[in-house]
Amino acid sequence: MTKEEFIRNQKVFLKWARRVVISFCGLAILFGVLLEIVLTHFIHSTIDGKPSWFDASIHDLEVSVRVFIIAILGGVLVILSFMWRYHKKLDLACPSCRKALFHTAAQIAIASGNCGFCGSAVFSHPPSRTLTPSRIR
Repeated sequence: MTKEEFIRNQKVFLKWARRVVISFCGLAILFGVLLEIVLTHFIHSTIDGKPSWFDASIHDLEVSVRVFIIAILGGVLVILSFMWRYHKKLDLACPSCRKALFHTAAQIAIASGNCGFCGSAVFSHPPSRTLTPSRIR
């Protein structure tokens, strides 16, 4: 892979990763707001002593909060696995040690042309376009 291809793939990956993270944060905020609405309704219904459509015990409430936290952590793990697969698909790793070239490691590779982990060359050089006598006209 040439340096230009690596930079292009890095930009594609970062654009995709931003979209995924923003989408996940939006969903987490949405579910957080919904959980807050349910919790607020539960607290007001028990304080006022009025019968309500949400008759739950404290145990049910704790379970719902735990399920929400587990869902968030599971979502983070799923996103990280998708990011890792997409990173591999774009071949954004050192050809020698196969370590992923994320943020700082990618910047080191672009600046020096070498892997920051093992020191080997990361990019292949494109064929040189020297002028031969047949091209000089």
